[in-house]
Amino acid sequence: MQKNRPFPDVVTLSQQFVRIETENGHEDRMGNVIENLLKPFGFQFLRYELAPGRTNLFALWEPHNTAQLILFSGHMDTVPGYKVNKSDLAELKDNKIFGRGTCDMKGGIAAFIVASLQFIENFKKSMMELKKGILLGFTVDEEATCKGVDILQDSSEIMELFKRVSFCILAEPTMMGLYIAHKGINSYKVIFHGKAVHSSVPDQGKNAIYFAADYISKIREYFQELQEIQSPLGKPKLSVGTIQGGTATNIVPNQCELTIDRRYVPGEDPRVDEIRFKKMAEDIDQSVQFESLGVGWPYYLPEGEKNPIVQKLSSLLDNVPCSYMAAYTEADIYYRKYKIPTIILGPGGNQAHKTPEYVSIDQLHKAVEYYKRIINEFL
Repeated sequence: MQKNRPFPDVVTLSQQFVRIETENGHEDRMGNVIENLLKPFGFQFLRYELAPGRTNLFALWEPHNTAQLILFSGHMDTVPGYKVNKSDLAELKDNKIFGRGTCDMKGGIAAFIVASLQFIENFKKSMMELKKGILLGFTVDEEATCKGVDILQDSSEIMELFKRVSFCILAEPTMMGLYIAHKGINSYKVIFHGKAVHSSVPDQGKNAIYFAADYISKIREYFQELQEIQSPLGKPKLSVGTIQGGTATNIVPNQCELTIDRRYVPGEDPRVDEIRFKKMAEDIDQSVQFESLGVGWPYYLPEGEKNPIVQKLSSLLDNVPCSYMAAYTEADIYYRKYKIPTIILGPGGNQAHKTPEYVSIDQLHKAVEYYKRIINEFL
């Protein structure tokens, strides 16, 4: 294998990724670039498609096909705001890269790619002297439903690989702190049905907006109950996000639709929560349409800060503190479905999903250094 092949530094690679529009899909645009970059370094590739143009990509570098693996993972899709953030420019200014995806999480992806390639290039011994290998995961649809990671259970090849993964580093932005837990999430769509009549005779109709108002009142009462729950991640969260109903001021509305966002803390069971939401709606309107839009469970790494992986990493990474993430991540699925202990560790912080979005150059270099230490220690 030829040595000393040139490859981009983390800043250049981050900019290259950010310029690729993957907002609401089209992740294959980025996946193809990654595959072309990694192929000369001896990586093998496994793919699993969610939809056309949206393919999970896993890149494997190993000395033999029974090696234990460390997994670095990141999602390629971004939330809306690509054009607003002028991401096609990936502007470098004030020691920061600006654009959608810089922080969440193309900078993190660039960092673990560069760290992996630097290890491979600097490794002077035969690969066969290694006992372990590297698996890099590039997933799709995280910002919408996390279906990309969820459907991996249907790929027998990827599932066989996952059996050999010792732990995962998920490169979501944490300011390079060790995050070992996050809240869960679900959202609901609720549609109440009334009876439309002229507003001059409202008693002859059924006002769907009133049904929704009664429901919202119950939700607010439920929210107060939830505030009694204590957890390391704070209190559970609950919010009505949207409401739409009615066609005209002089017509009693025959339909009203609302959506609800719910955030769970460890110890809560989203299935029980869903039953309660549905019953509250049916108590008001038996014809109500109730839909759960997809649950993500709260995640808590077993043993928390006392977990041996966490203690090892903390010591290795300058005694970096442990913390918890309010937002949902793929760590839940990696552990709950695939039994892979997952640490959330990535460059950038609360700049994600904002305008302008950015990541600092210092954070990117710190990420490369930390990821290299982890790879060197593990391999």
